[in-house]
Amino acid sequence: MVAMREPTSSSGRKSHASRKSNEPVLAPLKRQASRAFEQLGESVRAGAAEVKEQMTTITRAAADTVKEEAQRLLDERRQEAVQKVERLAKVARQVGHAFHAVRMDAVADYTDSAADQLTRARDYVKESSVTQVMEDADRLAREHRTLIAGTLFVAGLVLARFLKTSAEPGGTNRDRNHRDDR
Repeated sequence: MVAMREPTSSSGRKSHASRKSNEPVLAPLKRQASRAFEQLGESVRAGAAEVKEQMTTITRAAADTVKEEAQRLLDERRQEAVQKVERLAKVARQVGHAFHAVRMDAVADYTDSAADQLTRARDYVKESSVTQVMEDADRLAREHRTLIAGTLFVAGLVLARFLKTSAEPGGTNRDRNHRDDR
């Protein structure tokens, strides 16, 4: 059997006539490939949208779980905190009465005011939810940025000093006194 070769030009390329004869065969293949790529693109877009929707659902579920756990922890510790604040308020009131007894009314008024503040704090702790606490903390931070920044700075200094002292080998008072004698 003799194989037929397509006529080629002197440069080795297929002739224009042979390309024209392949066009009716290639046109449907091109349309099929184009449709396949369009379907693939639509499928990828739909898959991406589905993944995005699933991630949103998972993120919401995780946030809800964290919020529920924070509320559970707040509820667990709430009564303990309320009792501690009540004890502090009671002590402040007793101190206020003692100052009134010795006629130090200005100091007594100050301690009575502190006791009232502690009572309000107790009520806040008793009645607030995690969401409310977070919103109030956010509002406080926005309203008093300088105070918050200063407090965090001082807390950082105290923490750094504590860590430095605890990291010193043999950081006892005797060793510190010995260093002072030098």
